[in-house]
Amino acid sequence: MAAPRAPADRIPSGALIVALALGLGSASIARAATEGLGTPVLAVRVTQPAAAESSSAATPLPFAGNELPISYPRVSFAFGLAMYSSALTGVNEAFSKFEEAYSAAGYPQPHAADASLGPMYLFTLTVSLNPTVDVACQINRSADQNNELRLLGGIVSGRYTMPDAKQLSFSAGLGGGGYGFSFTRHYGGAVSPVDPSGGYYALDSIDLKGGGAYWTAQGGVMLNLGRHAALSGIVQYVGAGDVSTDTARAGNVKVNVSGTMFGASFAGFY
Repeated sequence: MAAPRAPADRIPSGALIVALALGLGSASIARAATEGLGTPVLAVRVTQPAAAESSSAATPLPFAGNELPISYPRVSFAFGLAMYSSALTGVNEAFSKFEEAYSAAGYPQPHAADASLGPMYLFTLTVSLNPTVDVACQINRSADQNNELRLLGGIVSGRYTMPDAKQLSFSAGLGGGGYGFSFTRHYGGAVSPVDPSGGYYALDSIDLKGGGAYWTAQGGVMLNLGRHAALSGIVQYVGAGDVSTDTARAGNVKVNVSGTMFGASFAGFY
């Protein structure tokens, strides 16, 4: 007995359904494969946490705190004041000799105050050849017209800057130059007999003037206020030889103006 068979009109329909399903699946796979073989496309997105961005922005560069370099040679002008301590050897003795000579001739003169130097003005032009060597030109002058000392010279100095405090530096140097002095005493006493008309000659003043060469040694300290300004203090010894002359009334007079100067200056750098 033969097995029963399905109706003929259902087989093609069932086969068609399977075929379509397979066909649709194959088409999807084929399309996906085809699209995968197309032109490559790459999309990259990088994100960074907000905290990391803030930290990165707040961190300075390694060289941010470095000082701006200073170029050499460097020029500075300084103005200051100083006190000049000196025995002024021979100055007061010279005046005393003249006074005694007039007194011996019968014309005594009032004794004026001893000579002494007051404040001195300091003018300095300095060229720094490098961070350790300075060459300076000095012009110094006392403020008192009756007791005047003038110095004009140069100094070569070595400079040392503190490693841990670069705004502070020390210097020491040697130099030399020329000096001039003028010391005046005013009197007003008679130096001649009174004539019949009541007139006489009076001694108005005695002036001691001279000059010569000097050598000098200087030590100083400088405090930089910035790239273009500084304050400095100095201690400077001025060594001068004796200067002398022979006079008809007082004989030989000898003067020495060696002394030590203590000063402070304000400097501007260019």
